[in-house]
Amino acid sequence: MDLVPKQAFEDYGEPDMKSLDSRLNERKNGTLWTVEEVANYLRVKEETVRMMARSKRLPAMKVGKAWRFKGSEIKEILTSIKIVKK
Repeated sequence: MDLVPKQAFEDYGEPDMKSLDSRLNERKNGTLWTVEEVANYLRVKEETVRMMARSKRLPAMKVGKAWRFKGSEIKEILTSIKIVKK
């Protein structure tokens, strides 16, 4: 089961891992991210992030009515994905 749809990378291109690492390193471990922050980080639409959270394809928790995500877990998902170029 793919946690992040391969289409996300086809639509927006392969992420620059150095840039992603530097953005995550600016935050402390354990920082909770909003749907908007995760969407910007993954370069997908906010509704895609919500759908992936509801279907448990992204690790998330509900705080009240809002979804929250651990930045370290989002980074771990990205680093574990192998992208196959056609």
